[in-house]
Amino acid sequence: MKQKLTAITWYYASTVVFVAMDFWLHFNVRSAFFAESPGLRAIYYLICFAILVAIVLKPHAARLLCLIDSIFVLSALIISTASRILIVTDDMLETGRGLVTMPEMLNFMLSGTFAYITYRSSLAAVAEKHRLI
Repeated sequence: MKQKLTAITWYYASTVVFVAMDFWLHFNVRSAFFAESPGLRAIYYLICFAILVAIVLKPHAARLLCLIDSIFVLSALIISTASRILIVTDDMLETGRGLVTMPEMLNFMLSGTFAYITYRSSLAAVAEKHRLI
């Protein structure tokens, strides 16, 4: 039986593209919340590849992993961006360093959109599997 390629499958399969954009083009969309830590970004990308493998091998079991990942991404994005918007220090005002820039806001919107779509899709799949809806 051939497995249907869902939006979530394509999202995790596109991790290769996100890695290339991040490390070679320096345009970090997938793991914006780890902007200052290339090591943590690499680990996160490995987790995304592991989720892709789980989707291919055990699609029903992977739904929960996708849901957990999307909740983590949304939470990390909100915390990492909101903390820099809500907590402005004197140093930030004097030097301009640390303030959220327009490219970072664009990144937040792109990453947040991807994460939200994954969240909604995987939440619906988990709810359907457990007959919650």
